[in-house]
Amino acid sequence: MHDGFILNAQLCREANVSTNLFRQINCVKLDYMGKVRIVKKSTLPDIYKQAADRCIDLKSYTTASEFARLLGMNVDYVTSLRTRSNITLEVIKVGGLNLVKLSEEFLQLRKSGFMPFLAKRADLKDETLKFINMNGLNIGFY
Repeated sequence: MHDGFILNAQLCREANVSTNLFRQINCVKLDYMGKVRIVKKSTLPDIYKQAADRCIDLKSYTTASEFARLLGMNVDYVTSLRTRSNITLEVIKVGGLNLVKLSEEFLQLRKSGFMPFLAKRADLKDETLKFINMNGLNIGFY
């Protein structure tokens, strides 16, 4: 979803600089993932490239709050899914932020313009929708 982007906060921690530094450098492309500021890795000045290499590429990750918003769920519910035995949602913690790993199938459908939602059992019978099972979580797309 955010190919080539890294977390601003993680980069600043790795480079030992202020979190506002990259807002002041004109050539650096910034974006947001929900409320979280992210930085396009390829637009960074050379002096910060080594620090950027130690950061997580957000190509297949999104924040738990953004994932919850996409599926129409509460963010607390998303982070609690890790403890369920039938759901193996991969959530990693970077700083104070929970990042959810998205499957390739999920990314392809989003890139194609489909909107995801948390599918309930009754939804699975609707043949006009597309469904995937992402680590035990049924997700529909319309």
